[in-house]
Amino acid sequence: MKLLSYLFIVFAVSALAGCKTLNFTFHDPKPTGSQIVLPIETNVQSSAIFIWLPPAFKNEFASYTNAFTKDADSYFLQQGISNQHSEDQALFNANAAEYGGIFDSRTGRLDKDTLNLAIKKTATELFSSHPDAQVILFITPYKETVTLFNGFGQWSNIEQKQSTVPGDSSESRRATSLRLNYLLRDGQPQLHNIGLDMQDERFAEVGKYKHIVEYVFKPVFKKARDNKTQ
Repeated sequence: MKLLSYLFIVFAVSALAGCKTLNFTFHDPKPTGSQIVLPIETNVQSSAIFIWLPPAFKNEFASYTNAFTKDADSYFLQQGISNQHSEDQALFNANAAEYGGIFDSRTGRLDKDTLNLAIKKTATELFSSHPDAQVILFITPYKETVTLFNGFGQWSNIEQKQSTVPGDSSESRRATSLRLNYLLRDGQPQLHNIGLDMQDERFAEVGKYKHIVEYVFKPVFKKARDNKTQ
């Protein structure tokens, strides 16, 4: 009898340990929605131009921002697309500083009027220095609440899942998403949202967002990708 009790305890502990391991196994997020289509001629633009907007470099988002940027660097290198993101980001930061900064010095809150001035000035300068540029992408990260059913989350045109013990379960989680502002040369914005990650910032890592990167930039460089796969 004692032996049976001992075996039961060992089995129970092993099962619980296995559950804990499974619950922390996540899969990379993948797009599920239709591909974004922009009213431009693809494969005309030779350089990728994208800029992060606040609060991208705040502690809450910095890990996602850095990992996404490195995945974008790898994508552009693979596709043979010119990429001067560091210079473009520095230009935006300098323009924002020229207007006195985009955060109110008294309240610390984002000054949307100054932000819009910095965006407009930066876009004007970049379109001027890149005559073939059709689009400048401004990216803003934000948080939203998503619901997981049996470890599966689907929100803002992506899906992500974690391995779980079979059964019926649901939970709410704060996920990171991206607001995409594709600013066209004629000044018209094309606004889209895309989810990024339902894990917290500790688990943001290079290589995790490669599918999201391709989804985000393919509307501008579609033919470059298609030609490479033919």
